Amino acid sequence: MKKLFKNEVSLFFSKTNIFIIIICILLSLGVFKFQYVKSYDNSLENEINYLANIGSKIETWAKIYTKDYENLSESDPNSKLLEELEIKSTVFSKENLNIGNLKPYLNIKEKEILEKNKDRIITNRRKLDTELIPLYENEYDVEDTGVYRDSIRDWKNRNRLWDINEEKNIEQTIFQNKPTGGYILKDSLSGSSFLSVLFLFLSIFLNYDIWSSEFDQGTIRMIYTQPFSRKKIYLARYLTRLLLTIFCILIILGILFSIGSIIYGNGLDSFDIVNKKAISSFGQFDNSNNYLSEMDMVMNIKEIIGLELILFISYIVFFTSTIHFLSYLTENGLSSLLISFLIVMGIIMFGYLPRENMGVGFNPLLYFQTHNGIMGSLGIGLPIMIAILFLAAIIINAVSIFVLIERERA
Repeated sequence: MKKLFKNEVSLFFSKTNIFIIIICILLSLGVFKFQYVKSYDNSLENEINYLANIGSKIETWAKIYTKDYENLSESDPNSKLLEELEIKSTVFSKENLNIGNLKPYLNIKEKEILEKNKDRIITNRRKLDTELIPLYENEYDVEDTGVYRDSIRDWKNRNRLWDINEEKNIEQTIFQNKPTGGYILKDSLSGSSFLSVLFLFLSIFLNYDIWSSEFDQGTIRMIYTQPFSRKKIYLARYLTRLLLTIFCILIILGILFSIGSIIYGNGLDSFDIVNKKAISSFGQFDNSNNYLSEMDMVMNIKEIIGLELILFISYIVFFTSTIHFLSYLTENGLSSLLISFLIVMGIIMFGYLPRENMGVGFNPLLYFQTHNGIMGSLGIGLPIMIAILFLAAIIINAVSIFVLIERERA
């Protein structure tokens, strides 16, 4: 068996595959430079632009609620709505004041000036979030005003991060996109980044022709002449290619982590949000924001990377099994490649659909979205997703071996 494994390793590191791996490394470095770094460099300016856009809305709502409160105070001082209007008027007036404190920076385009005043901008940005607490505690519906930014759930999670950073004496930031080593790892494994998709394509190119090329070149009989059963040959080739594919992905992740850590720090002391229900449930559940919001919690980024890595590797195990099955079943490299591409395109298209109420059920192809998985957006628990992926991989390999044996008998 050692000879079989050694032979497969030498076949894996062909000139073509080495070229593909080098291209993927260069592409990942390009993504780091032109996506992650550029996005971070523009994040403060983008935040200022957002505040400039929402500022006029907050000012308008502050005037509306203040006027409604004053009018109702005169016409019906005993009205039950008076307290609600008073709180809304007070909160939106404070929000308007905080935006006013930022007005000197709202039209500034020079990044150097913005960077010098970064701490003041962040302080006022935090106030914009904390001032909303009375509205949430009294369950007043003001989401239509846009004051919570994206949703109440996102607002609550921002406050959780503000609080943990203050508790752990970590530098406060509005942004979670600083391209530290830790952030790059987390985002690369998220299933919603360009690098995540790049790893899928890398898996395809390293595996799509493992069997089809033997049929195309007429060398399949030579493979079968080895002194091993076809079952052992299939499993040896599959396991070798799988481990080497994972190894290549880890090498790229290691390069990106090293570069991010050298330039921006490793960021492994930072925190982010996961959903307790999602990472512990062994079944399906309601994936609406209202249900999941109360079970969101802060977690160290090292633990989050670990969770994403486990799910992502599980997916690669399943995905590689699928590619090998297609390669053997079609007996044609082009067909195997095209079908694999169509599968990836379907996964990507689904990833752009709205997450709320878009649970994926027991469809393992869609477990690629690891970040949405640990946030509960997929509506199924992390343990059961991992179990399904490995079970699906076992079934696919079992079917492949069955087809192989039946062809031998025929």
